Amino acid sequence: MVSDSQGTCGRSALFLRDVLRDEGIAAHFAAGSPVEGRKGFHAPNGWHGHAWVRAGSWIADVTADQFGCERVVVTAADDPRYAEGTDTAEPEFIAIRQRMVRELMAAWIARGKGGKTNAA
Repeated sequence: MVSDSQGTCGRSALFLRDVLRDEGIAAHFAAGSPVEGRKGFHAPNGWHGHAWVRAGSWIADVTADQFGCERVVVTAADDPRYAEGTDTAEPEFIAIRQRMVRELMAAWIARGKGGKTNAA
């Protein structure tokens, strides 16, 4: 493994998206894969399948270290290293990721970390 975050970009990005939304920030899950052409993350050794979060004119990537970058990258949405396509993961893996993130969000909110969801 290159980093501890390798292989976790999908669920990490989905969790970050939900945390940002809980804080009232419009964010969406973004992904891409080189099977779609020049999509995903462009590292020095080529394009890689990857997932990150887009919020307005910004990208937040909490697993960029797997490509030799800083652990967390916040950059402009037009950063040429990122090209959004579709989530090409198999449906069963998408379902597992979604279930895991629902469980993580429930734990996050229960610990008092949630924003608007926990504000009542």
